[in-house]
Amino acid sequence: MNKKVTPTSLICPECGNISKIWRSTNKQKEMYHKKKLYCVICKKEINHIELKDIDFFIAGLKFKEELTEEEIKIKTLIKKRGE
Repeated sequence: MNKKVTPTSLICPECGNISKIWRSTNKQKEMYHKKKLYCVICKKEINHIELKDIDFFIAGLKFKEELTEEEIKIKTLIKKRGE
């Protein structure tokens, strides 16, 4: 039986490095879920923030008038990376 998997993006809350992992479609987590991963830039294990589709998320930030605390934090991290 083939499992259906979907990529999900996670961002490091310290350096803004974006990692992708693959999750089963039926085991997807909610937006802003924390996942402990090793960051290759920071060189330590840290709770990354799950964003699902990073491109869609970034595009959505540009058009929102009011941002939540999490969105402001992530927008800052993305700017830090130079995107």
